[in-house]
Amino acid sequence: MICCLDVDYRDGQGQCAAVLFQEWDAATAEKVYRSVTGDIQPYTPGTFYKRELPCMLDTLRLIEEPVGALLIDGYVWLGENRGGLGYHLFEALE
Repeated sequence: MICCLDVDYRDGQGQCAAVLFQEWDAATAEKVYRSVTGDIQPYTPGTFYKRELPCMLDTLRLIEEPVGALLIDGYVWLGENRGGLGYHLFEALE
């Protein structure tokens, strides 16, 4: 499965959706998972992962299907030895 993740922020909460597809060119989703995470961190440039990562991890815990690829809207590297959201998500998932 291919999993696309994104987070929206409202009223001090992060709402994350994970949309699963069988193939890259699939016309429809196989399944959608959603979660709401409270008490999220404020946006701070350079540490965006602190805001998004908890929301994404909460949603990923709900997924029952095996996932072969994750697609997110975030950088892996912000600079030399400065990991972005992609790096921190990779590390969190071991």
